[in-house]
Amino acid sequence: MGVNKFAIEQETHPPLLRVDEKVVSRQIEKLHRLKEKRDQQRVISALQQLEKTAHSQDNLMPVILSCVEQYATVGEISNVLRKVFGEYHE
Repeated sequence: MGVNKFAIEQETHPPLLRVDEKVVSRQIEKLHRLKEKRDQQRVISALQQLEKTAHSQDNLMPVILSCVEQYATVGEISNVLRKVFGEYHE
């Protein structure tokens, strides 16, 4: 019991993913264009609502979806949640 019959003897090291600088530049440009086109006041309002909801016991998912619908970025949403809940450090 508890013995893995198919244990791998040697440690494997998968190759690191290297992202082409052209791809990075293109994604950054797309992000800048998105931020220029979106309604910044609506984004701010949605993120403020997210922070308010995060301080409560209410479900965060509908508010997160509202932020996404206003084109808030994953980074912006994550920053609000880190502000409220903190960040895990080992």
